[in-house]
Amino acid sequence: MWMPDLSRRKGPLAVTLADAIADAVQAGRLAPGDRLPPQRDLAIALGIAVTTITRAYAEAERRGLVIGEVGRGTFVRAPAFGSRHEREPGAVDLSINALLPHAHAAELIRRFGAITASLPASRLLDYQSHFGRPELRASASDWIRRWGVNAPAEELVLAVGAQHALAAVFGALCAPGDEVLVEPLTYSGMKAVASFVRVRLTPVPADRDGVLPDGLEAAAARGRARLLYCMPNVHNPTGATMSARRRKELAAAADRAGITIIEDDSYGFLADKLTPLTALMPERCIYVSSLSKSVAPALRVGFARAPRHLVGRIADFIYATTVMVAAPTAEVASAWIADGTADRIVKWKRAEMTARGALARRHLRTLRGVTPMNSPHLWLNLPRPWTADDFAREARSRGIIITPARAFAAGPDAPEAIRVCIGAAADRKVMVEALRTLDTLARDPRVAFSAVV
Repeated sequence: MWMPDLSRRKGPLAVTLADAIADAVQAGRLAPGDRLPPQRDLAIALGIAVTTITRAYAEAERRGLVIGEVGRGTFVRAPAFGSRHEREPGAVDLSINALLPHAHAAELIRRFGAITASLPASRLLDYQSHFGRPELRASASDWIRRWGVNAPAEELVLAVGAQHALAAVFGALCAPGDEVLVEPLTYSGMKAVASFVRVRLTPVPADRDGVLPDGLEAAAARGRARLLYCMPNVHNPTGATMSARRRKELAAAADRAGITIIEDDSYGFLADKLTPLTALMPERCIYVSSLSKSVAPALRVGFARAPRHLVGRIADFIYATTVMVAAPTAEVASAWIADGTADRIVKWKRAEMTARGALARRHLRTLRGVTPMNSPHLWLNLPRPWTADDFAREARSRGIIITPARAFAAGPDAPEAIRVCIGAAADRKVMVEALRTLDTLARDPRVAFSAVV
């Protein structure tokens, strides 16, 4: 039985035990799939109350370290993201939601150097404004205008990718313990941000079209939440896109309830053009996007558009965390927006993702979902008796990394489903072979039963 040493740790016992679990996972003393001691056994061994162990395990689960399964126990979670950990040699990692611009890679590498070589040292090597240089903010304004957000440069702040932009928005607008409303299934990276800034996520009712307006108003009336996070375009993980009618209804409901919406449009470049929530209610919306998904993951340039009275607070968080966006990447991003390179990459990615989606649907016979064709990720329901966590573990043992539904659940319940990213593999043939393996695994009940006994 794993036994933590709490003798040198200070603070509330439940928190220190959760910290000990985190340290053991980080050091490899607890590996993915390992079962933690039963709560009563550990309480007796440590000489503390069972309720303290319960709170510690709950805190570890909130941090994404463990999974509690009714009737089975508490297990160390497999990594939700391949990018959080060292890549496993030979593994096909379908947990990373990205599509590299393979058709343009050589050109981009060549032009990156040419652009930076043409700029003066002061623009590349010196400190820059933590808001972002005015010219670069103007480029960001030009970029998001393509997706229906008409905002002047003064309403934008540059960040180190959309993930950093989200952290800046949460850090600027929330205090520890604040409540933020989300869909029952939501972006797992946002869950990580929420955990980091110590805010509570409260799921609100949603259907295939997104957040239910009546549910939003009811949740706002019950608590003190004043923020809603959502992803109307190509929702992560389900791939759904909110209808024009629902957007109008949701904007009206948020306005009545006094709710500010954080609109994550990271995948908006793949969606058909619908009016963003930010365009419907600019004074009650914060828009977040980046070039990391639409162009290249390493191009860490993100944007946060906000009402002007909030822009300074968000920029202060940028300064506190990174001081500024790296000038070379920001300058290159601006140049590619201006000369049409970014638009050409988006066009290629839309076509490539559609082709991969068609291949995926052709080769998946057991694993089914209703993910739209333009989505870079498939949301697939598992047949009985599979659980999502067991299926992910079995897939990993076969060299395929996927993400179980629990990584996206805002509450205690999660469906038996998985997210599979179809842009992650460089070669379409590798993707297809991995999907065939997953499909074969899904229809083998003998493996499923052996995984759950």
